[in-house]
Amino acid sequence: MSELRDLLSFYGVADTDYVENLVDLARRSGERGWTQRVGIALPSYADYIDYEQTADYIRSFQPHPPGSLRIAWRSWWRFACSGRRS
Repeated sequence: MSELRDLLSFYGVADTDYVENLVDLARRSGERGWTQRVGIALPSYADYIDYEQTADYIRSFQPHPPGSLRIAWRSWWRFACSGRRS
């Protein structure tokens, strides 16, 4: 935890309460999630809950544009591939 304190000092973080909160979070980062500590869920389901609990961001991939954009895209693509120009 001394490395974290050194980095926070280097970046000019002087608020001691904030530093202590970050150090406490760093200490607890290796703990299991609440569902596995309490033992209320099946291991496979608890893993999914823990993944959601510890997620930093959400990624989404949609290979096709949604709804009305898809219809507009198809219309444009058919026109572009037909060889007709106005």
